[in-house]
Amino acid sequence: MLACLFAFTALAVLILWLTQNVFLEDVYKSIKTSELKRAGTKIASAVAQEDFADEVEKIAEEYGICVIVLSENGSFAPISVDLTRDCVIHHSNSSVLTLLYNRAQKEEDGILYFSEDGYQSDGREAQAQGIVLAKAVPYHNDTARILLNSGIAPVSATVHTLNRILIYVTIALIALSVLLAFLMSGIIARPIMAITKQAERLAEGQYDAQFRRGGYAEIDSLALTLDRAQTELSKVDRLQKELIANISHDLRTPLTMISGYSQIMRDIPGENTPENLQIIIDETERLTSLVNDVLDISRLHSGALRFEKKRLCLTDLISRAMQRYAKFAAGGYDIVFEKGEELYIDGDENRVLQVIYNLVNNAVTYTGEDKRVLVSLTRQEQAARLSVTDTGDGIPAEQLQDIWERYYKADEVHKRSAIGTGLGLSIVREIMKEHGGHYGVTSTIGVGSTFWVDFPLAQ
Repeated sequence: MLACLFAFTALAVLILWLTQNVFLEDVYKSIKTSELKRAGTKIASAVAQEDFADEVEKIAEEYGICVIVLSENGSFAPISVDLTRDCVIHHSNSSVLTLLYNRAQKEEDGILYFSEDGYQSDGREAQAQGIVLAKAVPYHNDTARILLNSGIAPVSATVHTLNRILIYVTIALIALSVLLAFLMSGIIARPIMAITKQAERLAEGQYDAQFRRGGYAEIDSLALTLDRAQTELSKVDRLQKELIANISHDLRTPLTMISGYSQIMRDIPGENTPENLQIIIDETERLTSLVNDVLDISRLHSGALRFEKKRLCLTDLISRAMQRYAKFAAGGYDIVFEKGEELYIDGDENRVLQVIYNLVNNAVTYTGEDKRVLVSLTRQEQAARLSVTDTGDGIPAEQLQDIWERYYKADEVHKRSAIGTGLGLSIVREIMKEHGGHYGVTSTIGVGSTFWVDFPLAQ
């Protein structure tokens, strides 16, 4: 910032120096020449007026110039306006005036510059001290020869004064640039340094870092973004810790069971029974389900899982899925499916079945002592709604927004009856997003919960 302000100061000083030294005389002479041309144009336009002489005097006073209007054929008296002491056209005889007129007429735009050393056309041979403009304008049956004169004041003294002023201005600008650089860099850098320090704490896993806002809009936006990142990172950290606890428990238990029963069957005669083998098979299936859930959620989030959608009858699909739960009746479970009308959707059959199984398994796991689960399919405008209701303890309102997160379990007490990694509902959420559907849950403490998903109906 200091370098930028120095560069700006240097550019400003360079422009001032060029305008006040190199181009000052040229700019000044150009301005005076333009004024003389405008005055000449106005006088030429006023030739036909009856009060021509009065108009010439007004124009001369307006621009501070000297004017002489002569008749070429002598049909009118000369008109003269002398406003300066050193006017070249008023202090010259008629022959010199004629020479001036003829000389100026030969130059571009009728402009002639002159100095003490004589006449010149462009003012570069010596410092010009005056300008003469010559015009010929028809006047009745005559020609009016118009001569205008404007003096040019020497600029050398002015340049010298401006140079001294420029030195002081340069010093002041440099000092001001240094001061502004330090002030502005402090204003800009201070909040960035504070946020950087807190970001380093966040990178070290300290999720209590505070990103204070203030200063300017970009810092507020950055602080807000980092606050959101901190919230999400702390949530992920908490959920990962829960995952480790849940998976370590869910892995340890079936592995212990498999190892224990395998050793019993090996070491104790007569224990190689179908019942013991079934326990090993059940625990193996539990491990397989756990690994599949972890793989599925990973592939869903990475986009590696491909969906092959086709026309499906959702009613028939749920009916077939419910057949898998027929054996639960032997354990006292009452799983009822209210299917209603046949509804069709466009979806991936395996993933839709995964949604159904995850919702029903979740309800079976957490339903109440009556072991009742209600599955229903209804039409909701342009959607087919699958609802699964249990009669469990319900979910507190403050936990409903987190229930769809990965590894989350509403019941913090890990019970053997509540088997799972907490990935089922997160898998449901990702599959519904891929199908363009919606999902949600309603719950009442002590009454139960209803999980629902809406699949868009096929056109």
